[in-house]
Amino acid sequence: ISRIARDLLLATRETSSPRALILHTCRFGPHSKGDDTRPPEEIARMRSQRDPVEIHAARLEPALRQTIYATVDEVISQAYQQALADSYPSLMDQRIRSEKGGA
Repeated sequence: ISRIARDLLLATRETSSPRALILHTCRFGPHSKGDDTRPPEEIARMRSQRDPVEIHAARLEPALRQTIYATVDEVISQAYQQALADSYPSLMDQRIRSEKGGA
């Protein structure tokens, strides 16, 4: 996919004409609360057949898989706790970051 995307990007830059990269994906969860009417069995089937995390996790030894899951959970928890602890940015903070080239 990265080669195709790179080629499309280069062609777009060279010709200044639009290109499209269409990816057929499947969604494992709802867009928002309560809008997913698909049967749970369908979602479970898609996850088992198409979710790269699940597919590759099945190739690992169970102990290693649990270690990875625990590590990822800890990193996410730490990031969440840091976000809760940080002060909410003011509009002035955002303007200053924008002027400095930040997000």
